[in-house]
Amino acid sequence: MDRRTFVRLAGTTIAGTVVTAVETVAKPKTPSFSRVSELLPVSPKGKFPSVLSPGFGLSFSHSGLKNEEVMSRLQFVKEETLQEDGHAMLRVTLADPATGLHVIIEYTLYPEHFAIVYGARLVNRGRTNIEHLTSLHSYDLRFQPLQTVGDPLLHTCGGGGAFEIFPPPAWQLKQVRQFGPGRVTLESGISGRSSNDQLPFFLLEAGDGKSGVFGAIEWSAFWQLTFWRRDEPQPIHYGHLGPNKSFSISGGMTNVDLTLKTGESFQLPRVLLGFYDGSLDQGCNALRRFLSDWAPPYPAGVPNPHVQATPGGYLIDTEPTNDAECRRHADANAEIGVEYYCIENWFQSLSGRPQTRSGGATGASRGSWFADLQRFPDLRGFSDYVHSKGMRFGLWTDMEVAHSESIVAREHPEWILYLPGNPSGLLNLAITAAQDWAIATYDRMIKDYGVEYIFYDNNINPAKYWEINEAVSARGRLQHDHVRGWWRVWEETRRQHPSLVFENCSSGGRRLDLGTFKRAHFHVLSDQFRYPDAIRYQFSGANFFLPGDRIKSLICFGQRVSGDYIFHSNFGGLVSITEDVHQWTPEDRAKAKRHIEVYKSVRHLLGKDFYPLFPQPEALEAWDGWEFHDPKTGEGFVLAFRARSLQESARVHLRGPRSGKKYVLIDPYTDQRETVEGQRLLNDGLALRLPLNGTKLWTYSPA
Repeated sequence: MDRRTFVRLAGTTIAGTVVTAVETVAKPKTPSFSRVSELLPVSPKGKFPSVLSPGFGLSFSHSGLKNEEVMSRLQFVKEETLQEDGHAMLRVTLADPATGLHVIIEYTLYPEHFAIVYGARLVNRGRTNIEHLTSLHSYDLRFQPLQTVGDPLLHTCGGGGAFEIFPPPAWQLKQVRQFGPGRVTLESGISGRSSNDQLPFFLLEAGDGKSGVFGAIEWSAFWQLTFWRRDEPQPIHYGHLGPNKSFSISGGMTNVDLTLKTGESFQLPRVLLGFYDGSLDQGCNALRRFLSDWAPPYPAGVPNPHVQATPGGYLIDTEPTNDAECRRHADANAEIGVEYYCIENWFQSLSGRPQTRSGGATGASRGSWFADLQRFPDLRGFSDYVHSKGMRFGLWTDMEVAHSESIVAREHPEWILYLPGNPSGLLNLAITAAQDWAIATYDRMIKDYGVEYIFYDNNINPAKYWEINEAVSARGRLQHDHVRGWWRVWEETRRQHPSLVFENCSSGGRRLDLGTFKRAHFHVLSDQFRYPDAIRYQFSGANFFLPGDRIKSLICFGQRVSGDYIFHSNFGGLVSITEDVHQWTPEDRAKAKRHIEVYKSVRHLLGKDFYPLFPQPEALEAWDGWEFHDPKTGEGFVLAFRARSLQESARVHLRGPRSGKKYVLIDPYTDQRETVEGQRLLNDGLALRLPLNGTKLWTYSPA
């Protein structure tokens, strides 16, 4: 079979993506490939593909059998070719004649990125239950002999928690060189949120630093990945002795041990396997480019990324969040150039308690998604007012949390999962009817209130709710069904309202993975948004893996925020302001407006290539900085920070420009210009001199 030929037929939907079937092809007796990398219609880059061991790339266990035993019992049934969102897909069906277990593996090909996304659905078509389905390894890859690759260097990143220390563990880059036998393990943590502890993305460099692998898992709850080097038959750490050195990547969804009943199915999360050639910079940007294509496109006519504001941050309590106060606030934000205006605390309380922040946005109101008529007697009228100011309108929600006093909990108590003594419950989106209610609730809000932007927050750790509500023989079923349930809510809401912009937040950046990146337009990095040094540190880490036009922090300091340092710390992603802008002086608003004008002039570069100007700082006494570069147009911008460094000057070597070309350097604040040789920017570097807590921004473009 020629895997490069794909013919469309009827359509179905899998994981929220359009999948079109094709004519049945002649069924070979064996798969048309021996290793996953052979599926690409182009030769994969680098050293890793040539030593990838044969296999389907995944495995699992059941009935007390080891993973390799289960996989060895599977027999090939058929191959089919399909299309998924315009990408070629190969579907492979395997079966175990002894149990009736069918394994349907789908490989979606991204040859332009030298990447494959794949996962599997397990279906019990036998007459008896399959016990103890566990050890789900969406990745089961081995590279051997390792001597061809060299000692691998693993690059990872911390998750999106909030910390009051520097450097914060959140978005902290880490690297591990595996010289000898041993394991490195990454995991989500115990909360049930996918990036609570570590980010489920990675880069793996070959020993010479000239090629590598990039990967990620499409799962928004529990996961674990293990990177395991073996040196057999004896642990020789260095040199080329020992014929069986190998390196494996294994793991996937965890906290699963269940009985798969006759007729039931279960899906292994999909994973990304990509190959790159060149330096770590090339690997970083290969992953970022893939994610830019993987993420949902912004609606037509929507700025990418945009500038947004909300009166619902930590500075403005619930009481002034009312129609009259928010109109003044909206006026001031429109004046400085804000494009989206979102209200956080807008909904009614059924508790009868005063509408403070703790009693409102994080209390009994969640689960009752109607406007508070005392504070917003005509929320649609307020939305129209926002539109009249040239801004789009949005609302904050926390749909997965339902207080026992809320409307949904009172009308459908069977949909809510509780912990003993805790009135805040988890809306069980494993239930299709609960999903339908959430979809209908969003549809009503969007239509009734003129909403064009949904801030989808998630302020609940679901792990305990799943654990105490699952039978011992069904560990992982609630997790599986709940995650895919809220994915469906996002997918269907966006399908019904294609002009809607969707934001992902989970007490900050605690639920950011390949699954959320597929379904939301942009993502909050952390609830640590009070300190500019922490913010630019987080952007320095996040941009290593993620395109900058898909991530955000917030300006929420409670002080005069017109200073360069505060604004520039937020220039690494989408700019969001939650300040009492209407109480700023005219001078401060004028300065903020100028910062936003400059941001808008460079924001189109945030989703392009990223190069750190300095290593991610380990102390405030170190310089920090970024370069964003568009390789197609040759333009870019450079932004450097000096916090408390005793060194008042530094020289930064750019990596985007090309030797043999001239570039125009521009200070967008002063219009100062200079024409320089690209070779000078690359080799000699750009000399910078800054005061304490100083910053400098330069743009460049081919002369």
